[in-house]
Amino acid sequence: MAYPQPSKLSKNHKKIAKFNAVAAGTEDNAWQVRDAGTNGAYSDTTLTLDNTYAVNGTDGIRLDWDHNASTNEDNPSVRISLSEPLNLAGAKTVGFLVYIEGTDETTEMGWWDFNNVITFLGSNKSTWAANYSRYYMARGAESSNVTYAKLGYWWVTIDLASFVTQTAAPKGGTFTWASIETILFNLQADTATSYGTSTIHFLDVVVDPVPNRVPRVAICFDDGTASDYDEAFSYMNPKGVPGTSFLQYDKVNDPADSGRTSLTQVKEMEDSGGWCNGYHFISNGGAYADLFDATPSERLAAHAGWQAFCTTNNLESGRYSFAYPQSQNNLLTRQELFDSNIRYARAGLSSNVNYLIESNLSQSPINPMGGFGIDDPLRIPAMLYNPDSADEQADENYLGQGIYHAGSGQGTHTAADSATVMTDANAIFWSTNEYQGFIIENITDGSYGFISAGTSTTQTCTLFGGSDNTWQTGDEYRMRYPDSASPRLTSQADLILKRVLETNSDAVIVFHGIVASGATGIEVNRADFRNLIDKVEALNNAGVIDAVKFQDMFSEPSSGGSSNKNIISRNILSR
Repeated sequence: MAYPQPSKLSKNHKKIAKFNAVAAGTEDNAWQVRDAGTNGAYSDTTLTLDNTYAVNGTDGIRLDWDHNASTNEDNPSVRISLSEPLNLAGAKTVGFLVYIEGTDETTEMGWWDFNNVITFLGSNKSTWAANYSRYYMARGAESSNVTYAKLGYWWVTIDLASFVTQTAAPKGGTFTWASIETILFNLQADTATSYGTSTIHFLDVVVDPVPNRVPRVAICFDDGTASDYDEAFSYMNPKGVPGTSFLQYDKVNDPADSGRTSLTQVKEMEDSGGWCNGYHFISNGGAYADLFDATPSERLAAHAGWQAFCTTNNLESGRYSFAYPQSQNNLLTRQELFDSNIRYARAGLSSNVNYLIESNLSQSPINPMGGFGIDDPLRIPAMLYNPDSADEQADENYLGQGIYHAGSGQGTHTAADSATVMTDANAIFWSTNEYQGFIIENITDGSYGFISAGTSTTQTCTLFGGSDNTWQTGDEYRMRYPDSASPRLTSQADLILKRVLETNSDAVIVFHGIVASGATGIEVNRADFRNLIDKVEALNNAGVIDAVKFQDMFSEPSSGGSSNKNIISRNILSR
């Protein structure tokens, strides 16, 4: 069967800029290629009018990008000056629709290590570099290209609340959301040391696609562990919060395999009406960690086995849904799933802090299907919720506020000991005094202070409240907005629901094992799990969100707090 084609854009979209004109230099309402260094057009790269992949039938431009050392074309970037100012006051989201050509997703992106999206919105088109807001969305390390390559259609969802408006004197700014005159979209590479070519199609820029919709939240569980029944189902079902268990079906037996739900329990959960099941491949005795550990014939046999398992055990709810083991997928494996009658599939692993990847996009669980009118239903991003794992404990109270830009991993002080100056030799994207007035926190010694000055690699502040109130080599830091500008969050549940409500976008949240306490790895503590469920229950009962089973993310919901308004239906079972 042919792979599903993208849906048309929703009629609820408000388009803010069309890709229907190009220019060699700055010209109102025409796009140009922008050199990050000189603000001029590259001489050997051109934009071409091309609506090949347009979903509105008309607009689109093509960029044949040459990423090479001689011209340092490591930042595919287009910009536009608007003839009439754009009023974004009160807007929540902006979405950029792109199409990146390529057929072999396991190798196509390997040479191109770009992992940031930078968007500039300016209030003064005569001073591009001075007055802008910006947004960073990292896609993960280049080594993750198999898992997170985004070829094909791709919605870049920009949460406007995450912008830093450049209004301070050092930036010479007079920024206002009511008068946006310039837009820039930049795919940012880490380095210019890897070379190749790529064809990128820019298709649409829209704002607040479906402003009145009720967002959906689906709570999911992977691997069919015993806690699905003992902890999750037992707590969620009485509260009317639906759930979905993704099963390795060769591990579903009576009596139960060690640490797993039994077949009897799986049937009980589905028969309750508040739970459904999905397909999470098979373990094959531990031989298959992901889809690529199996041959194509083995994958197809496993997919057929899932359909037989559902028929034999009368587990119809999970027949069409899948979760990628380790999130590994490419166009070939998605086509195989579609040919095997799987219609919806989700990816997402280790996504919450330290680096940002496809599975949660903009450090927000904003789902591309959350209102923009186009998605790949066989590659739905999800957010793994495990705030107690070793990598995430230190960051739990800083979610949503961290704006440090370090070259890799957690930011650290790399210079000699200092009382007032934090130095990060790996810092990227810092400008002089850019974070003046922001808070910098020394996570290692528990101190913090307000930044008084900064350079491309340093931030100056007086620390207090910690064990020694100095910067020592290796101290970890986090920079964030002042408390008055951005309230401090206390849990990942707060981050998830804040972003859902701010942007009216759907979220797919994934748990693995739930333990009483002392969670490690991909486990979550009982208290943290229940904290999220309690908040989802309250919002669902109030009609603010719809808590749904995974399969109901793709059609009008059958349960939840209220009926959706202006919702886009995507029931592709009839395709």
